[in-house]
Amino acid sequence: MTAKRSKVAPRVATGGGALVPLPVGLSEKEAAQEAYRRLDRRVHARLGAAVGGVSVIGLAQAWGDWASHLALSPGKQMELVWKASRKWQRLAGALGRDPDSE
Repeated sequence: MTAKRSKVAPRVATGGGALVPLPVGLSEKEAAQEAYRRLDRRVHARLGAAVGGVSVIGLAQAWGDWASHLALSPGKQMELVWKASRKWQRLAGALGRDPDSE
């Protein structure tokens, strides 16, 4: 059994909402594969722009390394909890003040 050839160019949605036609003459399977490739390229381009071109895997590894070191440092955890509580106290105090009284 041979794959059906499309007589009409299928269209693929882009992130901006525009529909971009796929090449004419592709089978349904080929058209789907091309649509998937275009989606992957678009996602990778957006991700690259969001992280300034830095490797996403590298960022994940650095974050994991930092998190594992923090998990094994109870003193640092206590320090961060103390700092967070002080900042929450300052925020609560600032929210409780009347801005017109200053």
